[in-house]
Amino acid sequence: MKRTLKLKLLFLALLCTVAQGALAQVSVWDGKSKEPPVMVEWPVYAIKNAAQFAWLIDSPSDYMSGKIYYRLDTDLDMGDQTWTPIGYINGEVVGFYSHLLGQGHTIRINISGATKNYQGLFARIGFEGSVDNLHVIGKISCSKSRLVGGIAGENDGGSISNCWVSADVSSDWKEAASAYTAKVGGIVGENNHGTIEYCCVTGDVTNNDADVGGIAGYNSSRNGGGIIRHCTFYGTRNRQYALAGQ
Repeated sequence: MKRTLKLKLLFLALLCTVAQGALAQVSVWDGKSKEPPVMVEWPVYAIKNAAQFAWLIDSPSDYMSGKIYYRLDTDLDMGDQTWTPIGYINGEVVGFYSHLLGQGHTIRINISGATKNYQGLFARIGFEGSVDNLHVIGKISCSKSRLVGGIAGENDGGSISNCWVSADVSSDWKEAASAYTAKVGGIVGENNHGTIEYCCVTGDVTNNDADVGGIAGYNSSRNGGGIIRHCTFYGTRNRQYALAGQ
């Protein structure tokens, strides 16, 4: 058992070190086109180009069912326009309740100057939703956003495994009078009774607030707490938070 775990961690470390290169056989999104993924065999749908992945932005009735498996068949570059996280309906966060099978592929996203909360590739991974074997690169730099992560703003009872983020993740959010904190992390902003395992982050995580972490900005103790195991952070955590009065 220990030998198996060591081999998995070694493989994870190797992935993190080689995941810095350019995309191969990449499909680039034009910022407009959207088309449904192709059903391979129920309930598996193949995502073969960037327009099919962008389709998820506007299709919550499909991914909220919890029954669909989206299989990524190529690397994706979602362009330089600011990415809209998957999991919003009319500006409200609902979450991604289905399953994304990354198959080791890479998705490049750009989030620059975002002011809405829940920022990342996904806004929120919902209960029993999952993201597996995915690499995220690019830029995630928010202006006034709470709950910011490379994979998702929040993992709310879902599972994130075998994923790696080699993007810097940051937010300028800090409100001294607020009861809330920013919650900024390399994988997720908040892990709320979800599971994160065999993941790594090689980018830096930055916010001048209390809850800033290499993997998760905040690992919640609510509802039994979140689980983070066998994960590695190779970047730098940047914050200058001080308790009131210090």
